[in-house]
Amino acid sequence: RFLIPTSALFGASLLILALLLSAAVLVPWLSPHDYFTPDWDHTELPPQWTGGHLLGTDELGRDLLVRLMWSCRISLLVAGVASCISLVIGLAWGVTAGYFGGRVDSILMRIVDVLYSVPFTPFVIVLTVLFGRDLTLLFIAIGAVSWLDIARVTRAQTLGLKEREFIIAAEVAGITPLAIMWRHIVPNLIGITLVCLTLTIPAVVTTEAFLSYLGLGAQSPLTSLGVMLADGAAQMRSRPLLLFLPALLLIALVYCCNRLGDALRDRHGL
Repeated sequence: RFLIPTSALFGASLLILALLLSAAVLVPWLSPHDYFTPDWDHTELPPQWTGGHLLGTDELGRDLLVRLMWSCRISLLVAGVASCISLVIGLAWGVTAGYFGGRVDSILMRIVDVLYSVPFTPFVIVLTVLFGRDLTLLFIAIGAVSWLDIARVTRAQTLGLKEREFIIAAEVAGITPLAIMWRHIVPNLIGITLVCLTLTIPAVVTTEAFLSYLGLGAQSPLTSLGVMLADGAAQMRSRPLLLFLPALLLIALVYCCNRLGDALRDRHGL
């Protein structure tokens, strides 16, 4: 009887995400400070309500609020782009495997099984060594592995859809397989793909933070939540706020995205 209603959690999560997204866009734009220029006259300032540095500054005099909001912007950008890439690949892969079945299905899903066995972190390290450290590489690395679950889910749904009467009628009418997949199967997978997308985003956010924490993601002067966590961990004893703030923001992003994904999953009966 003391549990918070699911609708209230959904609304609160949606509101928090909207506020964080608005702050990530507006704060760096409205602030007179940027996220990368050092200010040696105002290093390691504590939080102050006056003076222009609401959360203080870091060891280089950079405004923490602006850096935090810019980090949120980068992390959400990586999560959004990588999740959309993984959605497109996973949806195309799963629908193709499920619709054609037989040998095509066997080959495509064995490739998925092989990719599941590839350790993610060594894979990213190899890409970094070969192509250098770049934000675009981060999109590719995360998108290259995060589509596997989506492919499995959409394949299972397609196996059931292709036995439906309207698909059989389209085949009898002589419509090409590509047109059937695009016009009849994919629209019926919109609900499940949205659920997969909302559940993929928090995983991508944590993955990006983990890689940036290890130095394999966003590179200086660019910042992200993982970069700020790494900087804060180095000064955890002297200035715990540098670690607490990005950790709190990361937890809020992941939790809210998970709540939205759970609400959509329950709505679609999955």
